[in-house]
Amino acid sequence: MNFLNLPKKPTAFSIHTNTQWLEVNTSTAKILEVIEQHPMGITLTELAPLVIKGFNDNNKSLLKEMIDPLLVNDLVRKYAPEHDKRQRVYVPTRISKRFLFKQLVKAFVNAKN
Repeated sequence: MNFLNLPKKPTAFSIHTNTQWLEVNTSTAKILEVIEQHPMGITLTELAPLVIKGFNDNNKSLLKEMIDPLLVNDLVRKYAPEHDKRQRVYVPTRISKRFLFKQLVKAFVNAKN
């Protein structure tokens, strides 16, 4: 997946999907900030230590519940990469102009060489 192709918007969610923003040790807004800083996508394992101090594997389900409102509101989308179908990568739906410009310049430099 490159930075121009977003996974398509989900049309339905599980009945157990959380729709309320949460604040437990961290907040849903903080998670959104971290995901937006990684426009190429970030996995749950990479995200957890950046958001939760003293991360252990027991906190992953709470972290998933905190990401659910972002998915429902279409601020973040998730997909399974080709190489590992069990892994989920979270990408922001809005990509910063700075990142797009940086990728454009990098493409021009690579095309020149």
